[in-house]
Amino acid sequence: MLIHVDDLVPNMRLEHDIELSAGSFLITLKELPEGKLTEEVIGSIRRFASQLTPEQYKVKVVGDELVLEHLKEVLENDVKAIIKMIESGTDYPNFLSDNVLREKVERVMEKLVSNPDIIGNMYQFKLNTKSGVHQGNYLPDHCIRVTLLAIAVGLKLRWSIISLVNVGMAAILHDLGILETEVYPNFRKLDDFSPGELEAFIEEHQECSEKIFSAQKLTILPHTRNEIKHMLANHHRPDLGTSVQKTTLLLYLAELVDEMLAPMPHKIRYNFTQVQRQKLGKRFENRVGLMSLLLGLVKLFRGEGILWEMVQAIAQTFSMQELLVENYEEKLKKSSISALSNVPCPTRRPAGAPFPARFTVRTAARKNSPASMSARPG
Repeated sequence: MLIHVDDLVPNMRLEHDIELSAGSFLITLKELPEGKLTEEVIGSIRRFASQLTPEQYKVKVVGDELVLEHLKEVLENDVKAIIKMIESGTDYPNFLSDNVLREKVERVMEKLVSNPDIIGNMYQFKLNTKSGVHQGNYLPDHCIRVTLLAIAVGLKLRWSIISLVNVGMAAILHDLGILETEVYPNFRKLDDFSPGELEAFIEEHQECSEKIFSAQKLTILPHTRNEIKHMLANHHRPDLGTSVQKTTLLLYLAELVDEMLAPMPHKIRYNFTQVQRQKLGKRFENRVGLMSLLLGLVKLFRGEGILWEMVQAIAQTFSMQELLVENYEEKLKKSSISALSNVPCPTRRPAGAPFPARFTVRTAARKNSPASMSARPG
């Protein structure tokens, strides 16, 4: 199993000798009893991390229980960091302010991260998005936020634990395919894409995600496998006219919400279709605020069966259910105009009436000031 040098711990067992790009060996299995790493050896590996071959900063270890337990801890810490960021409300709207809801979301996440298949996939995804030292993992962080949001909304909808785990598995893995596209890792290329090129990119990375998942041997039921495949292959462009795959629709909305709200390497947002953007306005091609986004979703999906139920649950999750009121924007404008019309205007002083005492005192003070006196003609 490939692992980043920062994540090595004592007693992990090397799978192969560690070779340097210069052609010499840094450490061989013969030098280590049972191939087990020590603190000293790990220190040496980290010092020469940039010279490791065939991949810098990465070594192969035996994927035993020790490795899985440690990687589980690494991923749990990643999830905790994302939750803490969300709760701070500084860079992202806090949808976990309800302590009861947050605890339920954390329990479902704990169940996900306890699955050996998920541990392996999450970690390899994180590993493949690193370049050298830790640099802030945009894609894995995005996938974790989408997973947390999808679970939170699913809980609002009172879904079963099976449905929550299934949508969570797909959400964690939904962008695996991006690593196979020409855009990765320079996402700013997307800002120069034409609408047709963007649609081709969407289709390509959806297909790649589904293929990568399908190629893996996972210990899950065939029905669950097919459901996850469907979510991965349609997480940007699902068939909105059917409610057969409710998990696909929830992943689509959770993914859309996160990409519209969170900072991204690229300015363009391709979550809404061209038809949807024509209805909402050109500004929805870029990042928007929470209120604007929710009002946009309300405009698109009000009365649209399960999609409308999901939009209502999203608004409730963000504690913004007042936006669900019909014609909210018009009523807000009217109330704002009414409030402004009730603000009293300053009255004009009638001709010949004395100035307020405050004005008279200040004027007198200015007249008697040294500066004004010196300015008077002798």
